[in-house]
Amino acid sequence: MQKIKSIIDVRKLGDGGIGVHIETLVDGLIELPEFRKGELELTLLADPKDLKRKSGSARDCLAKWRDVVEIVPEPSRKYSFSEHFILGLRQKSLIQQHSVYHAPHFTLPFFLGIPGVVTVHDLIHINAPDKFYHRIVARLMIKTATYRASHIILVSRASRWALRRTFGFKVGRKSVIPNAYRYGLGKPSDADVSRVRAKLTVPEKFVLFVGSERPHKGFAELLEAWRKISQEPELGSFNLLVVGGRFSKKLKKDIAKSVLSDRVQFMGSLSHEEINTLYHESTLVVVPSREEGFGLVALEAMKCGVPVVCSPAKSLVEVCGEAGNIAENFGEEALFSELKKVLLGGDSVDRKRKLGILRARQFSREAVAQKTLRVYQKVLGIEVTVDSSRRTIESDTAVRVGE
Repeated sequence: MQKIKSIIDVRKLGDGGIGVHIETLVDGLIELPEFRKGELELTLLADPKDLKRKSGSARDCLAKWRDVVEIVPEPSRKYSFSEHFILGLRQKSLIQQHSVYHAPHFTLPFFLGIPGVVTVHDLIHINAPDKFYHRIVARLMIKTATYRASHIILVSRASRWALRRTFGFKVGRKSVIPNAYRYGLGKPSDADVSRVRAKLTVPEKFVLFVGSERPHKGFAELLEAWRKISQEPELGSFNLLVVGGRFSKKLKKDIAKSVLSDRVQFMGSLSHEEINTLYHESTLVVVPSREEGFGLVALEAMKCGVPVVCSPAKSLVEVCGEAGNIAENFGEEALFSELKKVLLGGDSVDRKRKLGILRARQFSREAVAQKTLRVYQKVLGIEVTVDSSRRTIESDTAVRVGE
């Protein structure tokens, strides 16, 4: 096989779902036979701050990779003028030594001089912006990246549809490659469970929400549904645990003064290990988003063998398949009904939980790496051959190169 030298921007390590995507992508590429045989080389552009950190997921990733790949500091701020117009010039000599440049989020620098691959996770900054100017800036960044890229990777068919509806793009320049679950989502030991429960003051029985109060996350609808749950006598022992750092003081204060004061517990930002423990200890995980690019929380919950209640957002239905407990005709009433049904349990709930475990196996980092390597090969005009002995289980979310 012709040697491929890929340079990947990993400056968003540790940044939510994109950070997890970068971690699983690089881990998977390093584990490929092509990498071990020297047919694939990787260079990573990293945030200098992450290289200096003493702890954190980004620092841990860079530490485990530094002995097998070249890591180069790149100081450009994310989504900045510098990232677009200075990075390519500053790293010109390095970039020119490579075959392909991969931007695993929606900003692709100018002046690369080599084929560029860009991954678009979602269009939420356009469809549900936090501030009015986010829509303008995101639209410009995504449009210029997708029109200049040699190839576009979308993490779901839902994202592909949203991109086509918003911008349109040439046939043959896109692939759907679903995200992978993080490794390290195994069942925690009894000692770890006891430690995390004591440290975080975790109630005996709880429902888990991981996200923020941004409108598209559906947290407002969840609170109204949970208000109804709290009035059900047979469900009075369940609490709602809320994980994430983006919740306002006003919201927390309002809840503290309401009837939900002792039924909703804000946990703040937690480590991967702590979230893993909460996944395994929860009765169910709720993902009420009105829009998602992929649905990583739902996937991780299924991997941990936990029932998932979610909205009928296209990407969530795509990820969960028949394993999801979908709140159809989404709103507080639909969400309340689905939560109540799952909390009361039954054979159908247990069947979907088992389906979720099987479903999650299809979203491995090996699959992401193999399919991404295929994209690199396509961009460089290398004939793509698929070794049948290395084929992964592929669902209806499987890669579709050149659609």
